[in-house]
Amino acid sequence: MRILVFPAEERMAVAEADDLKRFQVDVHGEVTEPGLNRALGGLGYADGVEHVWVSVDELVRSSGRAEDPEWYSAFGKMVEYAGSKGWTDGDGSHLRAHVVPVAGASA
Repeated sequence: MRILVFPAEERMAVAEADDLKRFQVDVHGEVTEPGLNRALGGLGYADGVEHVWVSVDELVRSSGRAEDPEWYSAFGKMVEYAGSKGWTDGDGSHLRAHVVPVAGASA
């Protein structure tokens, strides 16, 4: 799953929601903490310019797959795996994602 972030447009979109083997934030544009925060809105917040914390609940809502029980179960397993690796916050409400600048974007 990828989160596509467009800081200049202050918007984001969830892509490849069925790919639960990866999780990253692709930034199309200048990578700054304020820009990430504005573009992410309620989905999450930047932790510097290399990582983002993404709300599990908001990610489910934004995925377009929340009503699919098979997807929801597989997503839950992804969250459990992330927790076992230390990639969730203390209460498991947010997942940590790497920020990947898209070619041509500045970091």
